[in-house]
Amino acid sequence: MPGSKAVRERIEQLISEGNEPPAMGGAASDKMAWLIAAQSVVPLVCPSNSNAYHVHAQHLVNQSRNLLEESIEDMAALLTRLLEEIDRGLLTTIENHAITVTFDDSSTMAPSISNGAERTRPPSSRASYSRTP
Repeated sequence: MPGSKAVRERIEQLISEGNEPPAMGGAASDKMAWLIAAQSVVPLVCPSNSNAYHVHAQHLVNQSRNLLEESIEDMAALLTRLLEEIDRGLLTTIENHAITVTFDDSSTMAPSISNGAERTRPPSSRASYSRTP
C-alpha cells in the first residue's frame, strides 16, 4: 500500500490533470481512464465504503457514460476538497484508520469477556478467552 506522501502527490497530480485541457479535450477513453484513476485514490484515504467521498467518487464513475466532462470537473473538485480535509487533519491517515479499527474490535470484545462469555479468537490465533467457574 502506498505511503501517505505518495497518495498526496498522486491526488495533486490528478487535480492538476483534471483541470487541464488535455483531460477535458482528449478521447473519451482517456477521460474515462482519468476518472477511474481519480476514483481509485479515494479509497486509499477513505477506505470505508460508506464514506461520502468514497460513495460520490463511485457515483461519478457510474454516471460518467452520459456526463463525462461534468464527471471530470466534479471529480477534480471532489479531490480538491479531499486534499483540503487531509491538510486540515479532518481525515485520518491510512495507518491511523487501521489502528482505530483494531482498537474498536478489541473494545467490543471486552464486555463479552467480562460478562463471563466465552470468546475465542480466529483460527489463526491459538489464544482463547473463557471464564472458569
